[in-house]
Amino acid sequence: MRRVTSELEGLEGRSLQQGSVQRRSVLHSSIAAGMGVWTRLGIGVGIHSIVSNAIAEDLNQSVVDGESVSESVPANQGFRLGFGTYGMKGLTALEAIKETSRIGYQGLELCLIDGWPTSIPSLSAVGIDRLNDAFHSNRLVVPSLLESLPCLGGRDRHQENIRRLRAATAFAKQLSQPSPPVVQSIVGGKSGDWERSKDQLVSELRGWAEVAEQSGVVICFKPHASHLVSRPEQALWLIEKVASDRLKLVYDYSHYSLEGLGLEESLDALLPASPYIQVKDSRGTLGKHQYLLPGDGETDYEFMFEHLHRKDYRGFVNVEVSSMIHRQAGYNPIATAETCFARLNPIMQRVQKFVAEK
Repeated sequence: MRRVTSELEGLEGRSLQQGSVQRRSVLHSSIAAGMGVWTRLGIGVGIHSIVSNAIAEDLNQSVVDGESVSESVPANQGFRLGFGTYGMKGLTALEAIKETSRIGYQGLELCLIDGWPTSIPSLSAVGIDRLNDAFHSNRLVVPSLLESLPCLGGRDRHQENIRRLRAATAFAKQLSQPSPPVVQSIVGGKSGDWERSKDQLVSELRGWAEVAEQSGVVICFKPHASHLVSRPEQALWLIEKVASDRLKLVYDYSHYSLEGLGLEESLDALLPASPYIQVKDSRGTLGKHQYLLPGDGETDYEFMFEHLHRKDYRGFVNVEVSSMIHRQAGYNPIATAETCFARLNPIMQRVQKFVAEK
């Protein structure tokens, strides 16, 4: 992902040449779905599951507190597709909104990392009213705000992380949508340091949870291959120790694939605690790997999407473009977003149609 996430290590990703892919229509079939109630996980970790499902459903714009939401956001569609400005560094915020909507996505994750056109200072320069108007007129919501806040760097680093989380949650609440986006980050560190560092990480994540509880905005951390938190059991242990309904997970199978875990295994373990999903592919080993666009690896998205429907997942599935790809010469963010939509949307349509007809 970013430099601190180590995705710059290893082989370079596949080069994507400039061009365009014909826009696919967005004709979502409604599905009949009720609120699912997650059961206790078999590994003995109690998860705040009902809250997770409610958070995801709010982000999917179904019903909030018994009131109908904006007519610009259709209800009862299950999960929806989004794209992130982490892979659109060459576009302004308003350009990213326009292009993401034109392609057919329904969500746009905003990358708040310094140097991006969607960092908080850059977004402030655009103006919150103008941003809200652009999102509404383009029928988009913001499901997530992406930060990069590695932990275990000492007191000053932790305090800076807290400051940035407060700024992100404050911005999240200014967005004119029924439910604020989640704020998410990796936690960094090295996998070999788990036993030595896990208690300190609990302490720092409790600080994250305090920000989340004070703001009413969910904060998520993302397990990452080769990082301190790389396994489902580690992530769930942290969730249990922090014990906050406002601290959750981001699920990204590309990292568990490199760890040698199966899709169904990791998804079943983590989905109850994950109101947000990111997708990309990966290939190789922990020591020498590539992060790829969805469809360029071996992830079975047909199975993933069917499984999400079976589990009544109501959040977003968001495409993340690795820095292994978006830092290549000739990278075209619009063509990339079109390619990913052309690959994933037909699968989502087939799955939703099948579920609706059952």
